[in-house]
Amino acid sequence: MSTNEHQFAISRRGVVAVDLDGTLLPDTTVSTLLGVRFGDAAEIRELEREYDAGEIGNDVFAARSARGLSGVRLCDVADVLGDACWLDGIRPAVECFHQSGLEVVLASITWAFAVRIVADRFGFDGACGCEMDEVGGILTGQLVKVCLPTDKAAFAAERCRLAGHPPSRLVALGDSSGDLPLFAAAGFSVAVNGSQPAVAASCASVVTSDLRDAVPIVLGYFSSLE
Repeated sequence: MSTNEHQFAISRRGVVAVDLDGTLLPDTTVSTLLGVRFGDAAEIRELEREYDAGEIGNDVFAARSARGLSGVRLCDVADVLGDACWLDGIRPAVECFHQSGLEVVLASITWAFAVRIVADRFGFDGACGCEMDEVGGILTGQLVKVCLPTDKAAFAAERCRLAGHPPSRLVALGDSSGDLPLFAAAGFSVAVNGSQPAVAASCASVVTSDLRDAVPIVLGYFSSLE
């Protein structure tokens, strides 16, 4: 982080970390979208089933799905993500958080190259995910670094620390049991269209088609700290 970036960060009131798959991208995942478009759709769906059932972790999922993306151009990934059915109100919600003095990051375990594309599209300040090697804007299919649920929690907590804030000034938004480590790392958590485990572990819950419905909940929490 540069000096200017650090000075900007410490002026913020806190950090909001938002999950991607299932939260901003309802009813599907980045891996499924890319698998259907570029790889073996049946294999990806089976991997998703095994992951959801707890039969494999994201390390196995990433290693087995990476090869199907070899030779794919990042510009084509952007096209697929551009056509996806996103939750309404993402950019306005991010802008509202920014206007309220909050840093907003995407905390995900899916492919980081895709998460960065989404972050750029909607105005997020940072992102994490599984890293794949790329050369000249083309994916090699070689897994470089796995991101687990605990890793995305650590990423969000580190962003909060770098911004000069205690963990109480980290808010997490997610939808599934994979977000429980993120919820545990945060001072406040919101289940967005959450599963039963996510709702049970969260501080608040909202069922909505528009991310802006979570904004008053988050801002209310930060106001309570001041």
